[in-house]
Amino acid sequence: MRVLTNHPLELFGARDEYPFAWTSFGPAAGHVIGDRTVPYDLPFDASRGSIHEVLALAGEPAPDAILLFWPDQEAIPRDLESVDVPVIGVFSDYNLSLALCTGLAPFFDLVLCDHSALPIFGRLPFARIEPWCQFSFRPNVHRPRTAVEGIEGLEGLEGLASGRDIDIAFIGNLNPVVQRDRLPFLERIMALGERYRVFVGSAQQGAPYASVLARSRIAFNRSVRGEVNLRCFEAAACGALLLCERENLEIRRYFREDEEVVLYGPHDLEDKICWLLEHESERARIADAGRRRVQDHRLAKHCNELAQWIPTLDPTRRPRADAVSVELGRATSMLLGRADATAILEAFLRCARAETSARTHNALAVAMMTRVGATMQQEALRLLGGARKLDPLHLPTLANLRRLRFLAGDLRGAAEIGTELAAHARASTRFADFEGLVLPLGFEARALSHAQAIAATLRGLDLEPLRAFFLRLATDEDPQGAMPLWSQAIDLRDAYATGTTRPVALSRSKV
Repeated sequence: MRVLTNHPLELFGARDEYPFAWTSFGPAAGHVIGDRTVPYDLPFDASRGSIHEVLALAGEPAPDAILLFWPDQEAIPRDLESVDVPVIGVFSDYNLSLALCTGLAPFFDLVLCDHSALPIFGRLPFARIEPWCQFSFRPNVHRPRTAVEGIEGLEGLEGLASGRDIDIAFIGNLNPVVQRDRLPFLERIMALGERYRVFVGSAQQGAPYASVLARSRIAFNRSVRGEVNLRCFEAAACGALLLCERENLEIRRYFREDEEVVLYGPHDLEDKICWLLEHESERARIADAGRRRVQDHRLAKHCNELAQWIPTLDPTRRPRADAVSVELGRATSMLLGRADATAILEAFLRCARAETSARTHNALAVAMMTRVGATMQQEALRLLGGARKLDPLHLPTLANLRRLRFLAGDLRGAAEIGTELAAHARASTRFADFEGLVLPLGFEARALSHAQAIAATLRGLDLEPLRAFFLRLATDEDPQGAMPLWSQAIDLRDAYATGTTRPVALSRSKV
């Protein structure tokens, strides 16, 4: 069996470990992950080239499947929708990029995602969806250490003795918008710093990141979607005891509770940490069992299940769509990835020229503002004004028009559009009125809230979450302002104890 993929799988194990032969393709600069750059077998710009060019470069025999990781971040080659080879898409950060994924059904015969995404992607017209663990660890990087390695550049850790001299650590994403549910727990861990050696911070992927885990007695984890994330496998492989949230949807599929992992909740976090740190033999026993268990979860072993699915896929059953929807779906998926801005704008221009509609003109305006910036503001306003005339009920168009008028200093015009947006949001009953790109995209509170609203609408087949989202945009007094109160993190102890919630902010991390 042979697979063509856009991800250099050797990061997670030798080629002969996998149940199929594979050939990777991607940018000539290679795949950069932390302190390492991995070249692709076939240098190729997927934002401009056709899948048929990749297949020609790969040569014979033809692949049994095309495996595309993270199509909301990595460019989708042209003509993928028509290729007669099964295409598999691996989706991860839908909690951030769901608005970029809703038009991708025509490209895939099988979508792989975590368990939390099943009731969301299951409402979209994909041919087939299966839960699959896409995460693992890098065997040559994530391992126990016997000495300090690669610790330079981590403030507060230089010069510490070798061994597990960090009692509890969290190392990872501290973005207060993306990880707002994690913040109250990190505050509580940092409060233990008077008693234990605590590290909360970030580090470059590779040796610096792995060194912190290898020096930690306990590695704290809290996933963003209830999934088993990379840190679960990386921490265990480095020999730290994995401490994971009890409500995680997947953790028990990979580790045995209190034997290979310890689970916590909002009411027993400190108790669990203190008990483990005061009972070293038990902590070490569970950590060592987790380290041994994680060897069963190398990515190559996860691919055994993938190899069983490939022969069952039939490209003739792939969902079909009109040419503009296909082009628009592909262009939209590239907005936040590594694709060249010119290639992205050219794709959106083709859509706008082929179909004069609110959805294509709104999408082009968003692309201009996202990939070019403020210099395109007047052109984006013109496009959005035209889109409003084409479809006065298209809520994303109205929301974007209000935002740009506000940024242009036209406060009266922004207020008028806000009133119009609110009226239509209350009255609309069609999903199509709510569907489309909304500024800003990326790691911003409103973008995250938009993804959450789409997810809730799809999960519950109920327009109310999206309706509430657009009503908030209609009355938002400052489209550029700070994250509004309704999207901040809360400390669950307060909610249970008093019935109230207290927003928290993460203070500076330290050891």
